[in-house]
Amino acid sequence: MDASLLQVLTAGLASDLAVGPDPVHPFVKLLQGAGLHVELHSIGEPTITAAPYAAGVPRGLPGDELAPADPIVVPVPVEVDGTGQVIIVETDGTTTLVAGVKETDSYTIALGTPPTARVYITITAAYAGGIPYAEISIDGGLTFHDQVILIFEIGETAPKTVIVRLKAGSGDHHPIQLLTAAPTSQPGPGMVVQTVSHSVWSEDGLYLHAQARNVYINADPFVPAEPEEPVEPGEPGQPGQPGGSGQPAAQSGSGADLAATGVEAPFGLLLAALMLLVLGGLVLRRRPGRGIPGRQMPNATEMGPRAK
Repeated sequence: MDASLLQVLTAGLASDLAVGPDPVHPFVKLLQGAGLHVELHSIGEPTITAAPYAAGVPRGLPGDELAPADPIVVPVPVEVDGTGQVIIVETDGTTTLVAGVKETDSYTIALGTPPTARVYITITAAYAGGIPYAEISIDGGLTFHDQVILIFEIGETAPKTVIVRLKAGSGDHHPIQLLTAAPTSQPGPGMVVQTVSHSVWSEDGLYLHAQARNVYINADPFVPAEPEEPVEPGEPGQPGQPGGSGQPAAQSGSGADLAATGVEAPFGLLLAALMLLVLGGLVLRRRPGRGIPGRQMPNATEMGPRAK
């Protein structure tokens, strides 16, 4: 095929098309007219043929689509947390680490029902003060890491032991001060809690993203509040008095020594006396006998008879 030859077929008039050089690039020819604007590079002047003709089927490479493809819709899967039960039991109900006293502790993880596929539980130690001061082991204490993966095989539900250990020299791992001058894992004002989280994954839908609670190292143990004893209602008082109409009766204890205003009686009396003294001082300052310093007030004779 001679690339220098180009034929343009049109069903209209040949005069509707014009071929000429590009004013900026002389080696480029422009084919314009009838809605065309074609730049011809390194091709000879085309031949324009005006005649009725039937348009042929476009030709393309194998796999080319002549019609626009349908839009691809990628569905976003909605993940639903599995309802499988992950049972975490801490020794003595808490997990604590104290240097020189209790440098290791443990807890167990078990499954509520036999899984139909492997269950992977990622155990991660996280500490806001920087590098965690406690590390984790799931092989009986042979190795310790900040993150481990515990595996339950198909049908396995028995508890597995997780050991936590205080790192040697853990006091050097607290470069950030958190609420205290020297954060530490030791009991006292500087003790900071470390979190051990558990992420569950499995091909068994029952344990896919199943919920598992955290373990908090050196967290204060939960002490339930003691229930308050019921207080028998007192006899109704006089209207306008504590316990009377519209006011509750005074309870025994520190609140019984308070006046109706909620202020202790001696303090209230002192406050009232102080206000009286201030008011008396203001009255004395406004007496007519007090004039401008250095100026004598005229007597009755000097002022003359009073106008009637």
